[in-house]
Amino acid sequence: RHTGARLVYDLDDDLLDIPRGHPDAKILRPRAKTVRRMLDVADTVWVSTDGLAERLGAIRPDAVVLQNGLDERIWIPPGPPAQDHPVRILCMGTATHGDDFALIEPALVRLKAEYDHRININIVGVTMRHDLPFGLDRIGMGPSATRSYPGFVNWLRGVEPGWHIGLAPLLDTPFNRSKSAIKAMDYAALGLAVLASDTPVYR
Repeated sequence: RHTGARLVYDLDDDLLDIPRGHPDAKILRPRAKTVRRMLDVADTVWVSTDGLAERLGAIRPDAVVLQNGLDERIWIPPGPPAQDHPVRILCMGTATHGDDFALIEPALVRLKAEYDHRININIVGVTMRHDLPFGLDRIGMGPSATRSYPGFVNWLRGVEPGWHIGLAPLLDTPFNRSKSAIKAMDYAALGLAVLASDTPVYR
């Protein structure tokens, strides 16, 4: 205020109401007071979804919705996968999506049991579990992929052979309804068919 600076606060998740079962709850829940303070004093608040704007409506009814999008400069248009068989399935996301992954894990196990070598199922992040069922193969990322989003995209685009189908499971919870559809955008930018949960986020 002393220097005349203007404060714009940009929010992509409902950090005021982190569920107790969230993997990062111990870190994020104590920070809710700081988030609330920033929301109170910011000259402008940007949020990524209408759902998040609605949840913050009582505090910042003037919040501006700026939807997430992809930076086309780092997404070179994809070519077709190098091979048609086996069908390659990708499920990716931050390691906070363990509960969402559990939603589809039994189906993936059945798919692998039924189709065996005709499909490959790759997991990138998504869950902190190390005991994934047989046939669900975790792919490790190089150091550059974990340092920035452009680095991750560069790594993702360089994986050979590529995938055919991208999975975006999401439980229909109050916290998740504030999220954006960025994962489906990532998959689409890779040229994948997207199979997503039937929730408001992905509709």
